[in-house]
Amino acid sequence: MRCYVCDGNDWVWRTDLYPEKRVGICKKCGNVAFEVDPADEIKLKEFYKKEYRSGEPGAGIIITTTHKLNYIKIFLSDWLKDKKNLVITDWGASSGYLADWFRRMGHRATGVEWTTTLRRFSEHYYGIPLTEDIQEKHRYDLIVFYHTLEHMIEPDKKLKKAVSLLSDNGAIMVSTPEWFNVLENLAQIGDLTVENYFHKNHINCFSRTSLKNLFMKCGLKIIKEEFRTLGQTYLLVKDKESKVPPPIVVEPWKEQMEKIDKIKAAIQAYQKLRYKDAIDIWFNFPDAHVRLIFDLYKKEPDRQKHEFDKILQTEVGKSYKVLIAYAIWHYQNAKYEEALKLFDEILSTYPNEDLFVYAGWTLERLGRYREAMMAFQKAIQLNPQKWTECMNWIGHCAAQLPTWDERAEEQIKEQLFQQVDGKSKIKLNDPYMDKKE
Repeated sequence: MRCYVCDGNDWVWRTDLYPEKRVGICKKCGNVAFEVDPADEIKLKEFYKKEYRSGEPGAGIIITTTHKLNYIKIFLSDWLKDKKNLVITDWGASSGYLADWFRRMGHRATGVEWTTTLRRFSEHYYGIPLTEDIQEKHRYDLIVFYHTLEHMIEPDKKLKKAVSLLSDNGAIMVSTPEWFNVLENLAQIGDLTVENYFHKNHINCFSRTSLKNLFMKCGLKIIKEEFRTLGQTYLLVKDKESKVPPPIVVEPWKEQMEKIDKIKAAIQAYQKLRYKDAIDIWFNFPDAHVRLIFDLYKKEPDRQKHEFDKILQTEVGKSYKVLIAYAIWHYQNAKYEEALKLFDEILSTYPNEDLFVYAGWTLERLGRYREAMMAFQKAIQLNPQKWTECMNWIGHCAAQLPTWDERAEEQIKEQLFQQVDGKSKIKLNDPYMDKKE
């Protein structure tokens, strides 16, 4: 098998990470990938057309894509500012949600998608027909690969094709999971297991280094990067300065092998509730830190705070899971002002209905009922399934606020009080009183 990073073909194989699948480590550059045959492209296409998303799209697809759309909006906001009538395609368009948003923004957007049910949904819900292959008649101002490149055979060829179709000032957005750094559930399927971390649908296991090597190979230059929201995300343009791609950064394959062993051992320790052991094996393990703090030290708030303070200045402390846990800790300990600051900070880059609910609860505790109602309403917008819960809270908050005539009555009482109080002060301070007495 050819390595898509360095074009080498010397691999060391692991058979203990996913049943009936081999994961290879390139001995030349250290890239990690599942064993695939380029000839399997047709089989892969059939799998994604019929099996990958075999169920019919429903409310779940709207909720999931609303989250993704919010993340993408935040990431692209600066680059999109003041741009008009762009030609855009989303390579791996899912339900067509992103193409729909770009069109509503006034751009000319299309999408590439293999899954038949999702193509039907896009065409008949958003009114956007999707194609199975990228349309080469266009020159694109933006091509998006949002959590799709890790699913592709020979991703270097796909990226080079995308580069060839860019306009002069065009850009490519790539977002993928990041392996071998912060240990998270990359497959987003159930609990974190070795099989989910090395899931069969992820053909390419990109480390930050291997993905950047791939960008250099394909003649791309990074102009923006972000590592907190769902892995690693980049905005790239053609590298017009480097005529020859820079040399790749090698990740020694033996070190990669050791990392895989440690990841496997850390996950297994975590599954056995040995959180300290899991952290000792792989420090960048947000779930293990959070469970250690909330499960092992649940009756020791001072110890919990101490543990948070230890990790907040580290890379794992920048993880949303840790920051969210820290905000919840403040809420649970009635530190509402501090909790609200943290929730506001997280929500500015990571909009999430559960966090809006927590923000609403916090605002309610602070007596800021109108703002609480707005937070609960935002939670409903992100996930309509929250409607009953949030409407109950909206009703509670509204019931605490006085009506217009109640407010008027209070204002009149306050004015009368001030008048009486003012007169009493005048009498008490009357310079002639002593003389009269």
